Amino acid sequence: QALDEAISIENRRLAMRYAGASLGLGTLLACTGAFVTVKSAQYYLGVNSIHEFAVYMRSFLPGRKAEAIGSMQIEERKDRATTWFRDSLGVGKIVGAVEADRQERQL
Repeated sequence: QALDEAISIENRRLAMRYAGASLGLGTLLACTGAFVTVKSAQYYLGVNSIHEFAVYMRSFLPGRKAEAIGSMQIEERKDRATTWFRDSLGVGKIVGAVEADRQERQL
C-alpha cells in the first residue's frame, strides 16, 4: 500500500517531465557539440563543403590512393570481420556441420 501511495499520478507526471527535460537537454548539448566541432574544423581547415574536406584530407594524407574508395574498404572490413567471427568463435565449424547435414538430407 505504501508503494502505491508513493507512486501517485503527480509523481509520475513529475518523473516524466524530468525525464523529458533531461532527454531534451542531452540532445541539445550533443547537437551543439557536433555543430561547434564541424564549424571549428571548417574554419581551421578553410573548407566549406564535404568535397573540399575530402580533397584537403587526401592531400594531407598522401599515403592513401585516390582510387581507394569506401566500397573497397567496406568489403575488406567485412571479410576480416567474417574471418574473425568464424575462426575465433568457432562459428565456422557449426555452420559447416549444419550445411553438411542439409546436404545429406537432400541426397
